[in-house]
Amino acid sequence: MQKFAFLLLMLGIGLTLWLYVPGFTELTQQGNIVEADMLTELRTGMTRRQVHYILGNPPEK
Repeated sequence: MQKFAFLLLMLGIGLTLWLYVPGFTELTQQGNIVEADMLTELRTGMTRRQVHYILGNPPEK
């Protein structure tokens, strides 16, 4: 019974460290980087193709 309690204690400590210790998350890019000069080139009435040329294609469709 003591071995089982010790195993549960170690499992609980391990899960706690895994969930709350920073640095274990993977960083992913969330989209394209838009710079100020890109925004100045945008005009009302541009086609989707023209906007994609200036800003780049979205990472996922």
